[in-house]
Amino acid sequence: MKFEKENLGIAFDMLYQMLSTGSIERFVYPKHFMRYEQESEIREALDFCAEKLGLYVCGRGDSIFLSAGVGNRVFGYTNEDVKNELGRGFKNPEMYTVFFIMNVIVSEFYKESFHDTLRINLPKNYLIGIIEAKIRALSDFEDLDKISEEYKFNFREIKDLWDSLPNVEFRDDSDIEIKQKGTSSKTAIINQIAGGHPTLKDGVCFGPPARLFW
Repeated sequence: MKFEKENLGIAFDMLYQMLSTGSIERFVYPKHFMRYEQESEIREALDFCAEKLGLYVCGRGDSIFLSAGVGNRVFGYTNEDVKNELGRGFKNPEMYTVFFIMNVIVSEFYKESFHDTLRINLPKNYLIGIIEAKIRALSDFEDLDKISEEYKFNFREIKDLWDSLPNVEFRDDSDIEIKQKGTSSKTAIINQIAGGHPTLKDGVCFGPPARLFW
């Protein structure tokens, strides 16, 4: 596969910026962003360069970012990395649950297998309801432990942990929700996944944060 030198240079510039800052925003790099949208060779060159590093190019609205492929030891996360990133209290059951929720969030924002079918926002209460439905669906399997072993993913721990948590945690003397992160409630875990990202506020998740794409 051959690319024009100028287009390959733009692709490398974009790859460098995404590796350095996490994403390319339209308003920061308008010329590169416009050429990326309009010229297929630049998109192909960027995809090619990213693929050689075990990365995938993803887009959301006015942002382009990278996602590490499975087993990428350079740009990806190990299980221990993920638990350390999430913070104290996150052990294997919580980590499995976080991975499960991340997949639910992505599937809800992107209802079809096209990058431009993005939903704008999801109320957290709605999101919790969707996760509840997915968890209940796990209960329909006769041998959940066997399925967990087959897929090397502990669905039993996910179900048991999620079922044990309240939707929110309340103060003893108030009915106001504690907007905290951690593992004390379903809402707290969702807040922790977003990592304080500004797209998650006032009970609504606005667009899947790039941080979800570990």
